[in-house]
Amino acid sequence: SVDTDTPVAPSGLQVNGSLAATNVVLSGAGLAITGNGSDGATVAIFNDVNKNSKIDADELLTTTKIEGATWAASIDLFGGTHAIKAIQTNVAGTVSKASTALPIVVQTPGGFDLAADDDTGLSKTDNITNKGSALTISGTAAGAAKVSLFIDGTAFAMLSVSKGLWKTDLALSHSDVPYAITATQTDAAGNSSEPSIPFLLVVDKAAPAAPTDMAVADMEPSDRYITNKTAGLVISGSGEPGASIALLEGKASLGTASVGSGGKWQLTLAKISNGQHALTAKQTDVAGNIGPVSSQVLLVSVDSVAPAAPSNLKFNNNSHVVSGKGEKGATLALFRDIDNNGKLDPASDVILGSSVVKANGNWGVAVDLAIGKYNNIKAIQTDSAGNVSKASSALNITIAAAGLTRVVQSYIHPSPPDALFHFSPSPFVGEGRVRGAIDERMTLLTG
Repeated sequence: SVDTDTPVAPSGLQVNGSLAATNVVLSGAGLAITGNGSDGATVAIFNDVNKNSKIDADELLTTTKIEGATWAASIDLFGGTHAIKAIQTNVAGTVSKASTALPIVVQTPGGFDLAADDDTGLSKTDNITNKGSALTISGTAAGAAKVSLFIDGTAFAMLSVSKGLWKTDLALSHSDVPYAITATQTDAAGNSSEPSIPFLLVVDKAAPAAPTDMAVADMEPSDRYITNKTAGLVISGSGEPGASIALLEGKASLGTASVGSGGKWQLTLAKISNGQHALTAKQTDVAGNIGPVSSQVLLVSVDSVAPAAPSNLKFNNNSHVVSGKGEKGATLALFRDIDNNGKLDPASDVILGSSVVKANGNWGVAVDLAIGKYNNIKAIQTDSAGNVSKASSALNITIAAAGLTRVVQSYIHPSPPDALFHFSPSPFVGEGRVRGAIDERMTLLTG
């Protein structure tokens, strides 16, 4: 048998034999659902929570076989409003569209709310408080005369309902887990509803710890941070998830940040002045409890002023060291400004060396240069905050060949009889030649 026809959607859905536009019941247990369909098909009954006429996760209530042209099933529903639908699958496996919704209201107390004045902390609607007494709880119970209130399954009070509303005050102690508050309602005939969905109430009276791990983001950890940023400086740290962090300088707040679910927070400062800053922080948890100021003090030095250009450049011919004056602690770069633009261009300029300026303001860089002339030798310094100076005045250097050492010797005529030559008192014919030889010898000896 080949059957390619799509079955029609189930029809005629009723609850407990009723086909009203809105079916209101006090109890959702064992509700009898009936309807029509194709003989032999399987019908699936579901609560269409997201209203897309498809059976999604956790929406299926039950299935049953259709005998003849009708079917029946029993379902259980929690308190609230429901849209019950059915889909049938015939014996050939073809699935129909969903039926028209059967609305069912399981009437249990609802609308639970903690009074705004009692809902302390960052939100007035999260039902988290640091108050333990005179907590006002209210709710709804349409068509009921009485409401029975339960706290963690234990009966608390029987309350009167006026115009569908009820209200009461609670006294609760601090708890590490939420209180689950439920209620049932009873009509004038004495019929009781199913328990309501639990209303979760958190009572937190414990102050959070002080924030920790404060640092300047994107900088190496340090006892004192030095930066040239006067805007956009990011401070980070750790805290209690959901808490609000207040960053402080003295007693003044510089801004607030929220702690994420992972326990981390960061705050971007729109503006911070030049100078030394000692920053602390404290946090307020979601219940409104305020913790102590952090014992950690974050020291931040802000310096946005560029240092002066290095000065007094000199070259020592003997040591081949270029020296000068600069700002204490700055890093100095010595370079040959090839294009003479007063800037250090690593791609085109020649870097000759670097140095850190000493406490007395002196610096020196040994240069390794071949024999020749070098113009436009300049220096630029970067201070500890990252500010860069202008280039120094140009220094011209000439590296000469190593000088020859001249040795001068003197000649002293020895006393006779060790003299090289002895002259008689009377001149003789060859005397001129002899004296010429002596003069030549003297020249050789003296260079």
